[in-house]
Amino acid sequence: MKISSISILGYGKWSNVEFNQLADFQLIYGGNEAGKSTIMAFIHSILFGFPTKQSTIPRMEPKNKGPYGGKITLTETKLGTVTIERLRGKATGDVTVQVENGAIFGEES
Repeated sequence: MKISSISILGYGKWSNVEFNQLADFQLIYGGNEAGKSTIMAFIHSILFGFPTKQSTIPRMEPKNKGPYGGKITLTETKLGTVTIERLRGKATGDVTVQVENGAIFGEES
């Protein structure tokens, strides 16, 4: 499984940002407060859900109060290309998973 693209609608300091054509080895670097840890937290949140309001982990809601969430595209999976999108909704966010053949699944599937 490989993350091929990241699209952030709003998460912490990141808003309307896309990272496409990610390499097999992707190095993210920058100074303090550049957003490196925020990108890692975003990937974790998309895959496993946003932290709840009672959690000790910060929710990283966007600073500009815009949309909260985004999507990740995975390649080289058993199902082909898979897109996972998670947006503000229930406590951990509303998730949609679309597989290569066009089938769409939610959290209950």
